[in-house]
Amino acid sequence: ADPDYKDGNYTSQPKSAAIASVFYATATNGGTLAYQKLAPTRVAADKMLDDSLKSQLGAYLERLQHDVHLIASLDDSEASGQMRALLMEITELSPRAIARFDGSAERRPSFQVTRAGAGMGVVFAAVPLGHTFTSLVLALLQAGGHPPKVEAELIEQIKQLEGDFVFETWMSLTCHNCPDVVQAFNLM
Repeated sequence: ADPDYKDGNYTSQPKSAAIASVFYATATNGGTLAYQKLAPTRVAADKMLDDSLKSQLGAYLERLQHDVHLIASLDDSEASGQMRALLMEITELSPRAIARFDGSAERRPSFQVTRAGAGMGVVFAAVPLGHTFTSLVLALLQAGGHPPKVEAELIEQIKQLEGDFVFETWMSLTCHNCPDVVQAFNLM
């Protein structure tokens, strides 16, 4: 129940509406689907990062202002091997990207993108391919201290939200807003 409801006579913006407004504004701030075309099939995904993508990702990683830690929790599965290979490829592109394989997450395989002492992080429980790769790039940039491309008004709305938020997002191969949704949650 909403304690501010008072039979619909709100005296201030409802907290739930403020949260929904921030989420909606960020999630609909224009989709980023460029990477979806790079690995739309299993064959394309097996190659992981081709030279063109490595070049593009390397350019983004040059924007990192802080070290980014990729903390993997792996097992003996094929998916863990693919995840390890992806993380190693990322670390080869920037000295600021540091892979660790000593994660203790229950969900395996998975890896967290974080910055030491930042109190933030995005966990991927699958190898991010297609448009979900954009979510990985955005997480790397955010953890690395690169400012998000959102309007100052939206940042101010986020700062005014009260409470601590923990979001668990499930990726969908049919959701073309996933990168924006992931970034929206991270900003909060």
